[in-house]
Amino acid sequence: MMNSLLSKSKIDVPDTLLKGTVMVLVTFIAGFLFGKSSMMIAFVILLGANTFEKQNLRVQTVRKIAKLILIDTLIVCLAFLASQNRWWGIPINMATLFVITYYFVSPYDQMAYKTFIMLYVFSQYNTIELSALPSRLLLVVFVLVVMLGTTLIKQHKNKALLDPNIGKAWEVINEQLKCILEGHYDEALSSTCNKYMNEVAHSIYLTGYRRYLTTYVGKIQFQFYMNISYFNVLLVQLSCEYQRGRFDKKALQKLIGI
Repeated sequence: MMNSLLSKSKIDVPDTLLKGTVMVLVTFIAGFLFGKSSMMIAFVILLGANTFEKQNLRVQTVRKIAKLILIDTLIVCLAFLASQNRWWGIPINMATLFVITYYFVSPYDQMAYKTFIMLYVFSQYNTIELSALPSRLLLVVFVLVVMLGTTLIKQHKNKALLDPNIGKAWEVINEQLKCILEGHYDEALSSTCNKYMNEVAHSIYLTGYRRYLTTYVGKIQFQFYMNISYFNVLLVQLSCEYQRGRFDKKALQKLIGI
């Protein structure tokens, strides 16, 4: 029963276990090194670093890691300043939350900006003295280096250049074709395919570099994105034609076998 639920939910169990194990271990190590009060902040930083896994860290590795470290340390410093005085804290809070929301909200990733806001709120709630600020900044660097280092090792082991969601989308379409063969169309499968395509669109967006819209890998993934998206839409019409008897059963079986 558990395997059936996991297969329907499309959860990558090994990947989830790996991420969860690393995050829990790093959280407890951070608590041991920097104090128990730092554990929640460490966990929020880990959540933010986890959203960066969609980026290819094998390209511009130092720049991307340094950028995230700079963002998180700046957020922690602003939270510290806002916690020192309620009067200057109000404009700092408003400006910081606005900038985070403005620059980090993405239609393809609804999690990234939330983790930055959580880091800002928890850092401000857990007030510290000026003498403890370097220790907290060191906590940020330690957690990010460990988490992003783990992600980088994983990406080096994975030699695939294309987004894995492309393969997952094809699997969903194959399941949809089997449903059509049985005489019904599953809207949930169509929504799942669209979700995977949104992830692919985000990965295409992240391949942008300097003045170029995208790289060659991005162009290839864009072709897959367009073809799979169109095919997913056409499956509605295919289902209607099959139910009316205008599409041959053997042709549908051959399509599934491709």
